[in-house]
Amino acid sequence: MRYIIATIIFCSLQHFAYADIYVICYHSFLGKQTVPYDFSIEEVKEHLEFFKKNGFRFITYRDLISGNLTKGKNILVTIDDGNHSVYNAYFEVFKPMGIKPLLSIYPNIIGKKEYAMNWEQLKRLVNEGCEIASHGFFHLKLNKQLYVARKKEFLQEIQKSKRILEEKLGIVVTSFVYPFGLVADETEKELRNAGYKTGFTIIAKPIKISQFQNQNPFRLGRFMFTRPLAKSHLAHIARLAQSHETKTITRDDDKISLCFTASNVFAKDNLHTNAMRASQSVNRNQCNKTILNKTSSSDKPQKQKDETNKKRNRSQLHKIVLRKEHEEKLSKSDVLQPLQHQDIDVVYRLSKFSPLEISKPSKQQKRNEKISTQGASRESEQLHPLREQWQKSISQHIIFYTKILTLHVSTLHATVDKIAKGIKSLMPKQ
Repeated sequence: MRYIIATIIFCSLQHFAYADIYVICYHSFLGKQTVPYDFSIEEVKEHLEFFKKNGFRFITYRDLISGNLTKGKNILVTIDDGNHSVYNAYFEVFKPMGIKPLLSIYPNIIGKKEYAMNWEQLKRLVNEGCEIASHGFFHLKLNKQLYVARKKEFLQEIQKSKRILEEKLGIVVTSFVYPFGLVADETEKELRNAGYKTGFTIIAKPIKISQFQNQNPFRLGRFMFTRPLAKSHLAHIARLAQSHETKTITRDDDKISLCFTASNVFAKDNLHTNAMRASQSVNRNQCNKTILNKTSSSDKPQKQKDETNKKRNRSQLHKIVLRKEHEEKLSKSDVLQPLQHQDIDVVYRLSKFSPLEISKPSKQQKRNEKISTQGASRESEQLHPLREQWQKSISQHIIFYTKILTLHVSTLHATVDKIAKGIKSLMPKQ
């Protein structure tokens, strides 16, 4: 019985197994060094041999859809656009290595342009086992702007391309490769309506196949190989696969150890298991008591902190209210109406040099300014007469300084008259 239960647990844990798929993207194989998207046949062969040496398995698009995958390292090769060099590259490199790439085609150039394959070549590649994906009809950018401005052309890229590929090649097209890697919510919606099952971008990330790691099938990532990025992509994919492989090994070890522990537990007698459960329940009760005691003791200082914080917030709030009342009263007063609030401090500093005496607040009055939460309204009433004294003194200062200014102006006028008379006396008479 214990072995049956252990095998059931082990089989159920197999659902947690996952497979990583690294989709790589090529365009043409002409060997032009100046074209970033083009590689020679020898360079592509080096890339594929690198994957093979590092333990990768090449899969087809059908394997991806059906779930015929192994844990860890899987490579799916995609080739975009339908360049005529793809036909020779398949028979020279891909077929000898047992690789069936996914060819993404936009039908507008097939059999019409010199740089593109014709329909006979595509049919032969399909018969060899290559899968076909739609790449639009005119290879337009399927973004929101095109959807809003020219919806008919937008739908033509999705629907017409699928229909022509299926009619010419006698297949069912279920995959779409976004031109320029651009995808929008409107594109995904129309792809679903047209009967597509998957959509590929050029976001460099692996596809994770697992019961608990599902992702949007219309936002699948690809590693687009270009001359500047080819070596870095190779190293990055190998590093990612190695890290994921170590994770799967540790997970498998956990599964095996868990199965053995399960079988050992079920091998014990009922009395022993009952005793263990009873002891576990006692230990749990003790742990719960200790946790409750700790929480109750730790709650006391926390309550005190909360009370002090509440008091502090109340005092700050009351100070703000008093400050607003003071500003309103200053704005309503007749004496300080022409002055701005920032000028009041200037006048108060000038008052130190004036002969008038200002009733400065005493120490007791300063203490009263530190308003607490209790009895705040009484203290505010006590401070009102003090504010009136300050206002009177400020008004007296204003009168005093206006008088000084008028005296200075009159003396200036007198001196100017004297200077004018002196100049006239010095001038020669006519």
